[in-house]
Amino acid sequence: MIQKLRSIFSDRIDVSDTLIKTLGIFGVVNFPLFYFVNKLFLERENEFVFLRLSAFLLSVPLLFIDYWPPYLKRYKLFYWYSYIFYIFPFFSTYMFIENYGSNMWFTKVIIGLFWLILVTDWMTVIVILPLGVLTGWITHYLINGPDHIDMSIMTELSINYVWAVLIATVFSRGKDNIQKERLNAMKSLAGTIAHEMRTPFLGIRSSAGGIKRFLPSLIDGYKKAKEANLGVSPISEKNLHQLMETPDNLDKITLSASLVIDMLLTSLKGEIFTNKHYEVKSIKSCVSEMFQEYPLTNDEKSLLNWTDNPDFTFHGNDLLMKHVLFNLMKNGLYAIKAANKGKIMIWTETTPKGNYLYFKDTGTGMSPAMVSHIFDRFYSQTHHGTGIGLAFCKAVMTSFGGTISCESKEGEYTIFILKFPIPLNA
Repeated sequence: MIQKLRSIFSDRIDVSDTLIKTLGIFGVVNFPLFYFVNKLFLERENEFVFLRLSAFLLSVPLLFIDYWPPYLKRYKLFYWYSYIFYIFPFFSTYMFIENYGSNMWFTKVIIGLFWLILVTDWMTVIVILPLGVLTGWITHYLINGPDHIDMSIMTELSINYVWAVLIATVFSRGKDNIQKERLNAMKSLAGTIAHEMRTPFLGIRSSAGGIKRFLPSLIDGYKKAKEANLGVSPISEKNLHQLMETPDNLDKITLSASLVIDMLLTSLKGEIFTNKHYEVKSIKSCVSEMFQEYPLTNDEKSLLNWTDNPDFTFHGNDLLMKHVLFNLMKNGLYAIKAANKGKIMIWTETTPKGNYLYFKDTGTGMSPAMVSHIFDRFYSQTHHGTGIGLAFCKAVMTSFGGTISCESKEGEYTIFILKFPIPLNA
């Protein structure tokens, strides 16, 4: 049941920092501006300075969301939902009643409703809207008493709110259906590609295995023929060495392609992320196996820094963990290649509050706007990306009971922080 609820809300709990900053700008400008507009041009409009000042002060921190320290970002969603609860249904309802349902505030209520629908989803609207209306009405009742409330106004307000909820539900559900259809189409396409590609990959690996068995004998025969001056065409030692490595390189390339296919399919099948078959695993073993299985060239190996770090265990799946590491490695190498500079540093840290794996590259780095979106499904800023790799990483870490976050400075570095809970039997 918990897994089902998590899958229902998985696409709704991520709020981009860009959206948060946009709404913060709206709040910082709107609340003081219309206070003075009402005072200067609409003297009949009643104001409640404390509510308007509170809305303004709540908006200010949203402007600096990129600079919130990690311990505060844990409460980002709570702050976000509290904020939209306060400025839309609560504030609008209170001021609508305070001004006896004036045309001015009726218009503002409608605008607020559309803002709420625009920045949230249908389920959030259904929950927050009635709670905000009720809280606004009760607050007004407690402050001003029953004589100030016109029930016909409340009826009019309720009808408009119900109509807004219906609109939000219809349009948001339609958006959800489009997203599901898109995902199903990608699953079908990915499954077809995987089926068609795995067969030739298996053939290539099989051929590479045969070449690897007989190639040493052929090269040895070539060397003996050359020593006996039998007139064979010359092959340099460098080329002979490359020829000897060809079977292993073919095997690595096809294995890498198969792993990418598996990762894509795994990313698209979110229903597999259950802890039913999870076990206690070693993080050092996963990192070591990732180094062995990822098709790194000698030049790429020289870019890596994985020192003798402390080991820790986590409750999860080693294959999924390696897929996470494969994705981070792929992104890190791409950033280094694009910047034509950089290193990759991987290290671990154990603390009483949790265990951490850090994955840092000093390549291109990312802007704050990119960082706020990188875990969104289908979001990608590279020509080779599908936009599901880091979303997959986040889904895996969530299923492990952990988190993944990113810090980056454009032109300097990107660091992914994977936090694992301490196993209960540790």
